[in-house]
Amino acid sequence: MTPSAATAPPPRAARGRAVDRPLVAFLLLAFGLAWAWSAALLVAGDAVAPGRAWPTHLPALLAPGLATVLVTARTEGRAGAGRLLRRLTAWRLPAAAWAAVLAPPAVGLVAAGTAALAGGDAPTWGALGRFSGTAPGVGWVVLAVLLNGVGEETGWRGWLLPRLRRRHGAVPATLLLTVAWAAWHAPFFALLTSYGDFGVVQLPGFVLGLAAGALVLTWLWERTGGSLLAVALWHAAYNLTVATDAGAGVVAAAVTTVVMVGALAVLPALRRRGPTAAQPPAGPVSIG
Repeated sequence: MTPSAATAPPPRAARGRAVDRPLVAFLLLAFGLAWAWSAALLVAGDAVAPGRAWPTHLPALLAPGLATVLVTARTEGRAGAGRLLRRLTAWRLPAAAWAAVLAPPAVGLVAAGTAALAGGDAPTWGALGRFSGTAPGVGWVVLAVLLNGVGEETGWRGWLLPRLRRRHGAVPATLLLTVAWAAWHAPFFALLTSYGDFGVVQLPGFVLGLAAGALVLTWLWERTGGSLLAVALWHAAYNLTVATDAGAGVVAAAVTTVVMVGALAVLPALRRRGPTAAQPPAGPVSIG
């Protein structure tokens, strides 16, 4: 005898949301690949230092991008891979987007020049060429930060942010992404010598800085209609400015301050952006 409508079990949707399997797969791959590489180096007793090509954490930085490629290929096939590539090669960006991309190095140059005029130590070209896990030289550093930008942003903004935006507004989605992004960095605190100054007291500041950067990147992503190139270049420009030996001290402080101010500036516009599944496709986000 078949069960009647009155006794049939409720559909799965009524019993709770189904597990988002692509999201779980993405997180397992992004974390698993990065943490496995980091764990192998830690077990070997290695430490990643600026200006030294080996050991390096750079393969771990590519993990979110690789996770995106694998999940996209599995769920969307060639069409999804094509859309991903177009987002990475679309270079026609609004003037505001290019201004945002160039802001970190511009602020860094002003801060370094001001410090030099005030009698402080100005960053040297050699210091700019020292980045964790990379051979010394500005060219190698530029290549490393570009790979870093593409590797991370293909995952965080290129895949995870749009996924979260289906159910959440721009600000809640960004904060959820920040939690994952911060946790993903955990092995680097033990692996990178440049993270050596971070302690329990500094950890909230690190997470706050990530949240500010994530808000700016969400604004940039939505302002450009989802340009992967824009967010990857911003990430690369930021790291080139503050993550090399040249970015220590006043340069890092100035750039971080500007990013936090920028996050506050775009926050009102982002707060007006609801879940993408609950609203028609929206135009670019403007400040104000």
